[in-house]
Amino acid sequence: MRKIWLFLILFFVTLNSLIVSSAQPVITINHHTIPENPSVGYFILSIDLSNAGTNAKNIEMQINENERDFALIDDNKKVSGLYMDLGDLSAGATSASFKVFADKSGIYQINVKIKYRYFINNTGYQGSINKVIAIVVSEKPNFIVDANISIKPSETKQFPIKIKNVGGKAKDVRINFETPENVVCDANLAFDVWNANEEKEVSIKLLADKKAEVGMYKLNLKISYT
Repeated sequence: MRKIWLFLILFFVTLNSLIVSSAQPVITINHHTIPENPSVGYFILSIDLSNAGTNAKNIEMQINENERDFALIDDNKKVSGLYMDLGDLSAGATSASFKVFADKSGIYQINVKIKYRYFINNTGYQGSINKVIAIVVSEKPNFIVDANISIKPSETKQFPIKIKNVGGKAKDVRINFETPENVVCDANLAFDVWNANEEKEVSIKLLADKKAEVGMYKLNLKISYT
């Protein structure tokens, strides 16, 4: 009989501890940047919190960095630490966004610490989470163009143009051409990815109207990317 009672007591204690542990906030910390792949300069960092447990109250978040070429921005000033009061969070998600600055490309680490309170059977408890997040910053894409173009009035010609990216990786690259009066370009180019130090040779066709005046003009390339 004694063995049976011991078993029942141990089982009750174990079950009770499971009930207590499940009655807490279950908070996870993630992050994202805007744009998704930031380059050198200013961009937005968002710290994203999700709670799959009970209500977390009085959430406080402290963000710190100790990197040489990186800074948090507070009131247009570069700082190494930020404090945010996020209030309460029941089951669901919330986020806090702020501006940051990277002076050079690299991988930067930021320490995020949150503190919160929660209650079980009217008894208050303190919870906290520490997480180090890594942010990859690349060099900005930088394109140089090499071409030799000469066309006569009433002429249609195809021209090769060499374009090299001497900066960082670019995605969703779009190239449009702005021509002078009485000259038409039929090329609008698109590339999913353009890697660092990659050179591409593209071909464009120009049509010069018979009214085009002889002279030197600019053919402008507009390159957009993410």
